[in-house]
Amino acid sequence: MKDLYLDNFYKLDLYGKNSKKLYNRGKSFGYQILGFGSGVATAAALPTQKGIFPFGYSFDQPSDTSTYYGTSNIVNDSGVMQSDTAAVGTAKAQGAGATYGGDKGIHAFGGSDSVYPLSASNLISNLGVVASDVTGVGTARLELSAVSYGSGTALFAFGTASGGTTNVKNLVSDAGVIATDASGVGTASTSRMECSFGGVAAGTAIIAFGSSAKINLVSAVGVIATDTSLPGGASSHTQGAGCTFGDDQGIMGYGSGSGQSNIISNTGGIGSDVSRVGLFRISLAACGYGGDKGIFAFGNSRDGDGAFQTAVTNLVNNSGTVASDTSGAAGVTAKQTEQACGFGN
Repeated sequence: MKDLYLDNFYKLDLYGKNSKKLYNRGKSFGYQILGFGSGVATAAALPTQKGIFPFGYSFDQPSDTSTYYGTSNIVNDSGVMQSDTAAVGTAKAQGAGATYGGDKGIHAFGGSDSVYPLSASNLISNLGVVASDVTGVGTARLELSAVSYGSGTALFAFGTASGGTTNVKNLVSDAGVIATDASGVGTASTSRMECSFGGVAAGTAIIAFGSSAKINLVSAVGVIATDTSLPGGASSHTQGAGCTFGDDQGIMGYGSGSGQSNIISNTGGIGSDVSRVGLFRISLAACGYGGDKGIFAFGNSRDGDGAFQTAVTNLVNNSGTVASDTSGAAGVTAKQTEQACGFGN
């Protein structure tokens, strides 16, 4: 099955396609860094220390070969990507993931080689163990957003369903249970970026950019606000990734256009464009690690040899500065349209 064409790499306006083609949406997700609480040693009050990048997809143009992955890669508390962990559950791509319960993760939706789109989910323990598939709840879709909010809760929203783009949302409890569809707010859209901001006490999040080129803030009780426009100095882009850093800020970067990044303030304001660091790529993912830092990884790089995916990583320090490329480590499979979230305290 030929899921990615050379001439589609820059056709990033092809949203809402219903054919079984991966238009390379990588997901970054969740309140990966949950901030410091009042000193009480509870999961919800501690920042996550590790990250995980499960699932994903690769395409080899010369052989016209598509591969979906059920494997995962853990990022340790120093930001080092670990080698592949054996697959659990359905191999899939273009889903979304977020931290829930303070120290665990959930990944859901996306598409597989046989079901496209799908709604199955997988829980991730506080040790980074990916559980087997759980029967899906909610509208099956891909290229959606997932982000943590409140105290140990998360949500899935937006995306591309079989009928086109949607703004439906599904809340996730602090026990990792996905609720049925709730009416959406904001422009139906896909291929967006998201992160939490404001620290654990605020419990707020932001979903921005993507096909709508709009901003939607998420309250501490999971209410998605109506659209607001991007500020001057922040260019629209899509198919990038986002994560938190420091105690209460975030960053969204890479993706279409020039692959620029934008800092998210502790009040949810989007900063002006900052020039890209390292390899241009779309369809990557990002998450937090080490309590106050982040990492961008994987993605579609169109490297010129027909194998589009990469295992390159870029670390983000606790001031929001993106480091230069780190080559993929031995034992790490290059992929794109994967997902990521933080876990473990």
